[in-house]
Amino acid sequence: QKCIDTNLTSSFYSTQVLYNLLKKSQKPKIINFSSIYGFTAPRFEIYNKTNKNNQIAYSVSKAGIIQLTKWLSSYLDKKFSVNCVSFGGLSNSKMDKKFKRNYSRFTFKKRMMEIDDIRPVIEFLIETDYTTGQNLVIDGGWSTFWEMLKKNIYIPIEFKNRELISQLLLSTFAVKKGFRVYLGNFAGILKLLEKKKG
Repeated sequence: QKCIDTNLTSSFYSTQVLYNLLKKSQKPKIINFSSIYGFTAPRFEIYNKTNKNNQIAYSVSKAGIIQLTKWLSSYLDKKFSVNCVSFGGLSNSKMDKKFKRNYSRFTFKKRMMEIDDIRPVIEFLIETDYTTGQNLVIDGGWSTFWEMLKKNIYIPIEFKNRELISQLLLSTFAVKKGFRVYLGNFAGILKLLEKKKG
């Protein structure tokens, strides 16, 4: 309950309390803060043998902030701009080093977020008047990585082995479970995914 009150309830009441003041502004802005865990499931394996954990109340509260943002953007006067920023993991000097390594390997940037990565996004949302009802994701590619691999199996192998491995996978578990199988490098996979979308 404390987590939900801190993250979600406080955001709701803050908007309620400040509304009369904000509506006096010509271009009022509301920027809420959420997390990648507000719209993705946790990868619990990155917490193994570390001093970090992930509680369900945290994800629920952050998901609520995203929806609160969308609701307010539709409900409030058109002069309001209401947006949300969902952050990935923020690095700090006291963080468990094993957790930091575990987390970083699942981002395209191969590192956790630094405080300087946040500032440009907030400045953009303060300046823009047309952007509203959006959830801007700042996570170094974490959520894109998992979205790309959803219902896909990626196997980086040498060209000479591809045909054999492909036959083994396509005749067993992968096809039966509805997975698509991609063999090769990431550049090739991205092209295949793009072609499939088209």
